[in-house]
Parts: sequence; structure tokens; C-alpha cells
Amino acid sequence: MIRTALTTALCGLAALGASGAARAAPWPDAETAVYSTLCWEHQSGDAAGHRLTVQGRGANRTLRFEWSEGGLCGGEVTRFGYRPTSGRLRFTVSGCGSGPAGDTYTARIIPGGVILSRVDFGDGRGAQPLNQLLPRIEDLSGTIPDCPTPAPAPGPERR
Repeated sequence: MIRTALTTALCGLAALGASGAARAAPWPDAETAVYSTLCWEHQSGDAAGHRLTVQGRGANRTLRFEWSEGGLCGGEVTRFGYRPTSGRLRFTVSGCGSGPAGDTYTARIIPGGVILSRVDFGDGRGAQPLNQLLPRIEDLSGTIPDCPTPAPAPGPERR
């Protein structure tokens, strides 16, 4: 379920060379920018992945973050900060499954995507590694696609 989306994201992360050498990208200049691995699982019908939507320009920017916890969860980002020189983005979101103070994510905007690097669930364990690439997508309709179908496991060899 989530493994498929995570595998796809990690492959993309490796392809972009995101092992720390990925260069920062400027804050998106478009009125709306969407970064997403969100998809619907074939077998369970549950959502899998994450989606970050940036809307507005300048001081009027808002962020919305959605994620899967079996069902689709999401909410408005309650606070965020961005460092243009490094591309670092830090934001807190409250919603289903988040702690009382919300979940705080650390990310980096790179050309073609956003890397979610850590999340702090506010449960006293501190920041947990995430390292998931959310590629920038062109479809701004809000439609969530079906997850890619995994290749079937190889069966016994025939001679």
C-alpha cells in the first residue's frame, strides 16, 4: 500500500541526486504549485502518499498538506517558514492523527520537487527521518490518480 508510493518516491529521490547534493530551488512563482505522491491503492481503496499545495504569492501564501493514514487526512498549515538561500521549508499542520501541537515537517524545495526530510509528531520522540520526494505535478485539478500497479511476483520457473 504505502510501500509502493514510498518505493516510487525513493527511486525518484535517488534519480534527482538528493543525497544532500540537490541544489535549492526558488519558492514557486506560480499562483498554485502542487507537489505530490498521493494516489489511491488498487486493493484497499485507501489513499497513499503525501501532497503539498502552495497557493498565492508573497505575503499571501498559504500551504495545505494532505497525507494518508488509511484514509485521507489533511489540513491547512498553521505556520511555516522558508529560507530562500537554502530552499529549506518548515511547516506545522494539524489534522487527523497529528499531535495536539500539530506535526512539524522539515523539507527542501529543489528543482522539480520538494523533499520531505523529517517530521516531528510532537510526541517527545523528536524529529523522525522521512526522506520522501514529492515531485511537482502539472495537474492542478485536485484529482488523485490510481497508484501504479506493482509488477507481479515471479512464479516458479518452467523448464
